[in-house]
Amino acid sequence: YLVCELARLLGVTVDRVRTPGQLQLVLEFPRTVRELDGLTAMEVDMDMPSPIGDSPRVLAGHRALIISSDVKLREEVKRVCRDMGMVVDNVPSSALAAQRCAVDAPDVLIVDERFNDERFAQLREQMNQVRAHFPVVEIAYGSSPAMASWGSAGPARVGRGALQSQLPQVLALEMSKAL
Repeated sequence: YLVCELARLLGVTVDRVRTPGQLQLVLEFPRTVRELDGLTAMEVDMDMPSPIGDSPRVLAGHRALIISSDVKLREEVKRVCRDMGMVVDNVPSSALAAQRCAVDAPDVLIVDERFNDERFAQLREQMNQVRAHFPVVEIAYGSSPAMASWGSAGPARVGRGALQSQLPQVLALEMSKAL
């Protein structure tokens, strides 16, 4: 019953096949991963009500690790993440991020593009071995638009000037890949 209710809320069709002692459910999703490829962060609207609640604090309780030595950037990202109900910590380098993740792994990494170096690439690889599609968001200093896609292997990018408006959607999309 619970699976059928969730499917109804998500717009998924359910076919039931009953045999003695067995029930088989076939779920058909209206959009596949291939159809979602190229989905941008702008297409994820966090203001729309969802079946699980209409709170903007959809990521409450999840933990983010910010990798940046820029105090102002860290504070802006922390503000956005805390508004979403996330627990936030920060480190000033990718080497320290690797040490922190070895002890206590976060749910998402948010990296200043200046720290997306070889050590960070190694950290990403390690995190992807622990959990496939580990969420990573890169903060770009140029006028780069927010970029996130369902099938993308690289990190999602958010322009420094658009953190307040785009980071929540990008975080929601990246985190949904790993769930």
